[in-house]
Amino acid sequence: GRAEYNLADKYNLTANIRYDWSNKLGINNQSGVFPSFGASWTMSNEDFMKGVNWVSSLKLRGSWGQTGDQDGIGDYTSQFLLGPFKVNGTPRLYYDGATGTFLPANFSIQNQNTALRWEVVTSTDIAVDFSLFNGRLNGSFDWYNKKTNHLLYPYTVPTGGQYFVSTIIANIGSLGNKGFEFNLNYKVFKTSDFSWTAGGNFGLNRNKILNLSGTLNN
Repeated sequence: GRAEYNLADKYNLTANIRYDWSNKLGINNQSGVFPSFGASWTMSNEDFMKGVNWVSSLKLRGSWGQTGDQDGIGDYTSQFLLGPFKVNGTPRLYYDGATGTFLPANFSIQNQNTALRWEVVTSTDIAVDFSLFNGRLNGSFDWYNKKTNHLLYPYTVPTGGQYFVSTIIANIGSLGNKGFEFNLNYKVFKTSDFSWTAGGNFGLNRNKILNLSGTLNN
């Protein structure tokens, strides 16, 4: 779903909402609702900017939103699975008394986690876009802060009891990603037959694992 409102070509509001579903996740957490909001202010269209001839366009914008991710795991990751039983890569057999033959043995190859849920990415962005001197100089400055919660992560568990395999996919920990980007382009020379534009960008990004702890709740 999406809604957008624009007033006098100066103020713009946008709202989105997503409903996603995936059978990769736990039976009680397969669906997710993810909203996002955005707003912008075209300052160059205000009356107090009409006398500033060297500013062609000036816009301030910001956004906040959430998205769900489950692309890093395979199908049926939350479910208990059986597969060929191997020891050091060698298939094990069992004797079938009904047929009098040895048949391949199966055993658990994946633990169950019914609480497995969406990895949620929350993003905040604040930016300025500008165009100066009749569009000859253009640029933008973006600051962003992104946090990923409920990381889908292979977690080590002790075998025995409810766990048959030494690893389980779980929502453990969070990750931070923040920084800024600055872009600038300048039309050095332009005629009807030839144009030359020079541009550059600079960015700084910091990734940090905020924690790798939590509970399995399976």
